[in-house]
Amino acid sequence: MSRPCRRLPVTRGRDALLGGAFVTAEDIVRYAYDRNASDIFIQAGSRPAFRIGGHIYFSEDLPELTKEQTAALAAEMLSEEQLRRLKEFNEVDAGVEFPGITRIRANCFWATGSIGVVMRLIPLSIPDIEDLGLPPKVREFATYGDGVVLVTGPTGSGKTTTLAAVTDLINAHRQLSIITIEDPIEFVHRNRKSIVIQRELGSDTNSFHDALKYSLRQNPDVILIGEMRDVETITVALSAAETGHLVFSTLHTTSAGETLERIVGTFQAEEQELICDRLSYTLRAICAQKLIPSVDGGRAVAIELMITNAYISKLIKDNKADGIYERIQEGLHDGMQTMEQSLFWLYQAGWITADDAMRNAGNPLMLRSMMRDHEREVAINS
Repeated sequence: MSRPCRRLPVTRGRDALLGGAFVTAEDIVRYAYDRNASDIFIQAGSRPAFRIGGHIYFSEDLPELTKEQTAALAAEMLSEEQLRRLKEFNEVDAGVEFPGITRIRANCFWATGSIGVVMRLIPLSIPDIEDLGLPPKVREFATYGDGVVLVTGPTGSGKTTTLAAVTDLINAHRQLSIITIEDPIEFVHRNRKSIVIQRELGSDTNSFHDALKYSLRQNPDVILIGEMRDVETITVALSAAETGHLVFSTLHTTSAGETLERIVGTFQAEEQELICDRLSYTLRAICAQKLIPSVDGGRAVAIELMITNAYISKLIKDNKADGIYERIQEGLHDGMQTMEQSLFWLYQAGWITADDAMRNAGNPLMLRSMMRDHEREVAINS
């Protein structure tokens, strides 16, 4: 298994003066972990800030950081090569582990003449699909033999976590060869029933496209690509699916229809008919997700789930992405659901507010209609 990320020694208390002159990266990460924060924001001239339950809070306990201190925090977490890239390219990603606490994905960058850092906290253990609140149908992704499965959503919507849970399910139950290409590696997979090779952009490979191309010579059954970033990566991913591989990846799109439009629109007009044809028989599913603030201060996951059937395959082939939503809406018996249905169920169960449900709806008129029908039914039965 390839090196997943740098491991830092736990030095609880070393050079740590809460409210004093200096705080180490480990102190800040532990502080965030103890408060169930999902993200950490480090900026010169400001106290560290944390995203908790989807909202930003500034620490009242940690000191305001100077330029020198933010630079020292970055240097504490980065390797010499990563520091060189930060100096040369003005930004760099890194995966860092704090043993016994958590793992983080850090992005270090220059802003207004000083170094800033944004960190995403990643659990040391891989959560399972049920604990994440994902639909049971998502478990079936781990049983597919080939094809493309896409998990989509905005930054911070849990795409990587969903794919890690599915990969872990394959690892636990199937005897396969799995290759992941990530930027950076977040969850670490230990070999169980499968062999898992994890490669990190920058340290293990130069690009998603190169790593994906050469991965086909490394005898994989399953390939996980951190992100579909360009025509070359999409093309090789489709070729891999066509030759019997199961391919997982992500896009920053918010619905199945938008995802298809984004992929097809990446290609030149004269290539789009062929791409639609290839997608129609390789695309197995799209899981579009959002994290919504929950009434208990946490976050709930809302999911649009498209499973490719004969009707949807025909729409993809004919490049009619605008017809996908209706087919998803009618596909409950196949385990499909629209984002509005998911939001409505979360609202109905009392997990999220009506305002947050409406704020995250792609089709607010549809969701409002569902809510009104529910309110009338409650009034009749009361």
